[in-house]
Amino acid sequence: MALSPTSSRPSGLGNVVVSGTPSSGQEIVASSATAASWQTPSAGSLTLITNTVLGADGTFDMAGISQAYTDLVIMLLVRGTDAGAGGDQLRLRVNNDSTAGAYDTQYLLANSSTVSSAPTLNSGGVIIAQDVPAAAADANYAAYVEVVIPGYASTTWYHRVASSWWSQRSSSTSRLYNGQCVGTYKAVAAITRVQVACVSTANLLAGSSMRLYGLT
Repeated sequence: MALSPTSSRPSGLGNVVVSGTPSSGQEIVASSATAASWQTPSAGSLTLITNTVLGADGTFDMAGISQAYTDLVIMLLVRGTDAGAGGDQLRLRVNNDSTAGAYDTQYLLANSSTVSSAPTLNSGGVIIAQDVPAAAADANYAAYVEVVIPGYASTTWYHRVASSWWSQRSSSTSRLYNGQCVGTYKAVAAITRVQVACVSTANLLAGSSMRLYGLT
């Protein structure tokens, strides 16, 4: 919607007058209690692109991502649905590419006092968490996962993905997990779509959430 430079009052802004016409990636910045304008975010700022909460069991699929930012940041609070397991892995794909061989992952996992690490090469997605609670885990536990995709709009290099995550299935010391994952998407096309799902049983539990941010 084109905004009048002197009289626009978008829904939800009350009596605040927003001046200017927005371009891709801009945000509304207030200059007083009654005035604001469209501005390009300053370097180092996070802009919320979308906040999605699953109303039913399902997966996340964010398409048409603006190319106006430097990096993408994803924050997830999730629980799996695999009926036969206490935990499941969490996988990220980009650009709807599930090609076997398109992704490599290296993980570092801490479980209680045990630390392990291993690669997964030439797979159909980047593993961004080695364990998220599933159906057999104690009720109300979920995993928090934070993902960074630097230079997602670049077409120069293969794309890198880095995640940090924390998960718990119960109050037992053997059921606490945290770790880091790094991965490569072996293509140079700009990333315009991201998809997140579990590995064994794709669907995430209703109430799981994903926030996608652009970093400038």
